[in-house]
Amino acid sequence: MGATRNEMRNDLATFANVLYGQDIGLNWAAPAPPAIILTGLQGEIQNNTNAIGNLNTNRRAIVEIPMFYANKGEDPEEWVNKFEETFTANGLGNDDAQKFRIAKAKLMGGASNWLKTEGVNIVDWNANVNNNLRLRVRIIEKYASDEIKDK
Repeated sequence: MGATRNEMRNDLATFANVLYGQDIGLNWAAPAPPAIILTGLQGEIQNNTNAIGNLNTNRRAIVEIPMFYANKGEDPEEWVNKFEETFTANGLGNDDAQKFRIAKAKLMGGASNWLKTEGVNIVDWNANVNNNLRLRVRIIEKYASDEIKDK
């Protein structure tokens, strides 16, 4: 003779208890998921979320963000526009603080020296209502020739 329904349930409950460390009890209609599985899933979800968040930081640039040296004939407005285009093309979003950090790192030579002296007065890339505090505006004002300013 085969096992009764209750015997099968008891065997399955024992199996679940041994395998998952969870006693599902007598409520077979809606057994609680084992805590160990939920904890594992939460960890996997967090790991996947972190991996997705790190995609931009771990990948190489699609388009190289240009340097600005403040050399004669170099157009700061053209550089600013190219910087913003490449920032967007690389999927870096529209985070002004990140633009500010990267733009400062892309200033070389005379532009870098200028930023070292003026940098304390510049607080962001282009978010502040005060133009004098925005790096985007200050670079153009500082390095644009009269010919460029008249465009």
